[in-house]
Amino acid sequence: MNIENDPNADIALGYLASQFPEEYPEPKVAEKEKPLSDYEKLQISKKEMVQQSQAVLSAAVDSDNEMSERQFQEEDAAKSAFEIAGMPQP
Repeated sequence: MNIENDPNADIALGYLASQFPEEYPEPKVAEKEKPLSDYEKLQISKKEMVQQSQAVLSAAVDSDNEMSERQFQEEDAAKSAFEIAGMPQP
């Protein structure tokens, strides 16, 4: 017997589902997301631009700090031991 052609199949499946709900869960319908309005799209775009700008600024500051540290180390390495100690050179 083919269950698809049986007119009582829906009744039988309904009865089984009510008796054994864990074995016959209700099919979940996915909730549809409503489309974003133009204003919401603009707000998301602005937020993404701000995040990207902050990332670029952070990278620039890090690079500047690294360059300053490197320049300080080069200047410090060029000093003689007397200069570092604050003593007059012989």
